[in-house]
Amino acid sequence: MGTQTLKGRNFIRKNGSVSGATGQTARLIKRWRFDAKPDTTLGRLEQVYMSGLDAVDRVEARAASNKTGGKFTRDGARDDVLHYALHSLIPDLHKARQTIKRAKAEIAERKAKLRIEGPDPSDIAAAFRRMEIRTRLREMKGDEQREYFAKYGDNLPSEVAAAVLELPPEYSGVMTPEYDRVAQRALAARYGAEIAETTELEDAISVAENVVEIARDEVRLEVGGIDKQNLMNSPRRLKLSTRHHGYAVAVARFMSSIWIKKIERLPSGDELAHGIFAATHDEYIKQEATVPV
Repeated sequence: MGTQTLKGRNFIRKNGSVSGATGQTARLIKRWRFDAKPDTTLGRLEQVYMSGLDAVDRVEARAASNKTGGKFTRDGARDDVLHYALHSLIPDLHKARQTIKRAKAEIAERKAKLRIEGPDPSDIAAAFRRMEIRTRLREMKGDEQREYFAKYGDNLPSEVAAAVLELPPEYSGVMTPEYDRVAQRALAARYGAEIAETTELEDAISVAENVVEIARDEVRLEVGGIDKQNLMNSPRRLKLSTRHHGYAVAVARFMSSIWIKKIERLPSGDELAHGIFAATHDEYIKQEATVPV
């Protein structure tokens, strides 16, 4: 496990705080504390974490500049921030989500490889001893069995552990919690370093994913200028309309405005559920119209 070095910040907004006393009201996040080397999964997760913070900083700066610059009307300022978010921020946050998804798949694959090797099937005498051990454990009363495992703790004889783990717990009568503890100890003895590494990666995924998801919320807040409660109730999901001029059309609704984009593929389930599909394309057409969404 790498040395813990703190990066990032404690709040999603650079100058924010939970109470708003030192700036905007901002949600609490965790600092990045992992020693990540380049071109590793941990290194890519660090980039994801930082990209979430950067997206919030950039949309906040854009919105603030529009308010004080005098270049736009109120609606124009909002539209500019929306355009900026769609083309410069949301695609990067979508890529960050994909990086996190791949990291989770890697963890699942690595965990699947952590298996306890079975005993030597050719050693018949050892097989009979393990069978006798299971019979003895099965005959123990509940309290007696608990006391037996408690007496040995982490020093359970290897042959007893092998007998327990060779077959499902119902064959030895070992209660599920004890069976799981024996299995965890056996895995730790065999794969201690690998387990520590995957645990660190899981922690890093949790920290990075939290920042990315909160960053998406903060970008939406800056774009729409609505509070969190209204955001949760706002119909901002994407749906696929009927075919339009020979293309499929992705429709996104923001407040009272409708954005329509010709696309060459259907939006994915994740895009429909969480994303802004039009943000993955370079052009969109703004229409003040009633479009089913």
